[in-house]
Order: sequence, then C-alpha cells, then structure tokens
Amino acid sequence: MALVPVAAALAAGLAYAAVAAAANRAVPEPFMDEAFHVPQTQAFCQGRFDVWDQKITTPPGAYLAAAAASAAADALGAGGALCSNSGLRYVSAALGGVAVGLASLTAARLFSYASGGRVSGRHCLPADQRRVAGARGHWGSSSTAA
Repeated sequence: MALVPVAAALAAGLAYAAVAAAANRAVPEPFMDEAFHVPQTQAFCQGRFDVWDQKITTPPGAYLAAAAASAAADALGAGGALCSNSGLRYVSAALGGVAVGLASLTAARLFSYASGGRVSGRHCLPADQRRVAGARGHWGSSSTAA
C-alpha cells in the first residue's frame, strides 16, 4: 500500500510540472497573483525574512519551502534558478505532488483503520459492506434488510 501514495505523488508532480512548463512558455512573466507572491518568495530566497507584502493573506509555508529548495540547489551549484518566476512554478508543482502523496497516504491509512484492516484491493469498501449496501440503500448499518 505504500507504493500507491508514492505513485500518486509522482503522477501529480509530473502533471503539475507539465502545466508549469506550458505556463512558462505561454506566460513567462508573473501572472495574476504571482505579481505578489513571486517578489515575496524572492525576498525569502535572499534571506530577507523581515520583508512582508501586506496584500498577501496566505501563510508563508510555500515561500519558506521555496527558499529551502533554493538554498539546497545553491549548495549543489544550481545558482538560484529556483527563485526565478519559472523556477517557482516548478517548485509549486513539486509541492503539489507532495501534497497529493500525503493526502493519498492519509486516505489509505484512514480507510485501513476504518475497515479494521480488511481492505479489498478493487473497491472502496470491504467486501461485507459492499454486498449489503445496495440492498439496504444506505451505508453503515449492520442489521439485515428484510
């Protein structure tokens, strides 16, 4: 079951990266709210954590993640490419893939817990609940329909 979240994260990350590549070709300059977020992230990439645009209402998590990724890339000799407008779109794509992987892992664990560990690989419900749900017309009751 651990491979499903990894596969979901990779698939989502690749799909998001394809969208980022298309956006970079079509609109290379900051677009819509990127006009606020790109300069804010670039300030964080420069270590200027005291800079904050008052028009931004989101928490700084993505900015911090981009700054950390940029610092790691700089250490490997990438030279700050991740803090350009196009680089930040790819960082967002990677973060989107991570989010999908974490959501998939969370859903798998919650479902496994809720089903007592008896999970059918082909369906979303354990086999005993699938059989009776259609006859009763609702989910979750353990009594049999007459």
